[in-house]
Amino acid sequence: LNRSKEHLHVSVLQSDTAAQILDSDGSVLAGALNDHKIELRATLASTKKRLDRIKTAENWEQTMMMVSLSIFASVVVFIFLSRFRVFVNIQYLIFGNGCRGTYETHEEL
Repeated sequence: LNRSKEHLHVSVLQSDTAAQILDSDGSVLAGALNDHKIELRATLASTKKRLDRIKTAENWEQTMMMVSLSIFASVVVFIFLSRFRVFVNIQYLIFGNGCRGTYETHEEL
């Protein structure tokens, strides 16, 4: 009976020690998890800022491409209209034949 009592006492002590170890491990794991959450939040915030900067740069680049394309198209249209003397014809329509003498000397072009 004493031997069973000693064996039960040792088992209770081992169970108590194991419970204390598990409790301390649980608090260590909870602390590590909390630290990980804080670091992850900071990393995600930093990543979000960088992605916002990239998005802004992408929008700016797209706007500049559209402006460049518009300027190029405007120059091409201007050259086309100048080459086919559309501006001269418009000037004839607006001002009549009053400016005609200035362009008659360049007929060979």
